[in-house]
Amino acid sequence: MTRALLVALVVALVALSAPSAQATSCVAPELESSLERADVVFTGRATVDRETGIETLARFAVSRVFKGTVPLEVRVRGGGLAGASFQTGKRYLVFAKLEPNGQLWAHLCGGTGAIDPAWLSQLGAGTSPSTGGDPVAGAASPADAQAVSEPAESVDASSQQPAPPPETDVPAPPAEPSDSAAKPVPPRGGCGACGVGAPVAPVPLHWPSLLMLVAGRLRRQFRPSQRVSRQRWPVSST
Repeated sequence: MTRALLVALVVALVALSAPSAQATSCVAPELESSLERADVVFTGRATVDRETGIETLARFAVSRVFKGTVPLEVRVRGGGLAGASFQTGKRYLVFAKLEPNGQLWAHLCGGTGAIDPAWLSQLGAGTSPSTGGDPVAGAASPADAQAVSEPAESVDASSQQPAPPPETDVPAPPAEPSDSAAKPVPPRGGCGACGVGAPVAPVPLHWPSLLMLVAGRLRRQFRPSQRVSRQRWPVSST
């Protein structure tokens, strides 16, 4: 009994891993093949109502319809191993199949994803959603009309910052002359600062002091001769 239970568990794990490998090996979809396989194609903003590990149920506010008939609000099933993923507040281009119970299913590899401007231009203007009723499969809308641009993602007005005013070419005020440029810097002292700054005025000569200095030098020169003339010679006793 235990061995049979173990074998059944291994088989279940292998069966669950096989769809996962197929889901991850999905090639990039093309617009023509996605449009051909889908029953309805439309653009709208998603609101996720239920999300589990098995499926995701999203409610869409439809803006434009490119194939079939789609009401203003419709629910689309996805998620799990093979379904498309949705996030609340995001805008999507949805390629959905209409199931027997009347519910829409979006496959992971069916082309459903964020709005591609290149795909939108090829789809054309599309039609407006219906005011009521259930989604109905139908032919694709003619793409010869001009494409309608999707509105940009809404931004919270409180988070927007006001644009700075444009810069004008206002001339800068003239720079005021500094005190260091108007007045020469006095030398800080020392011999190295003697040649820096304003020229030094000559010192006036003091003639009385100069005459006294010359007279003193002459007096010192004549004193030795006077000492020699006044010297007394010793008298011999013989």
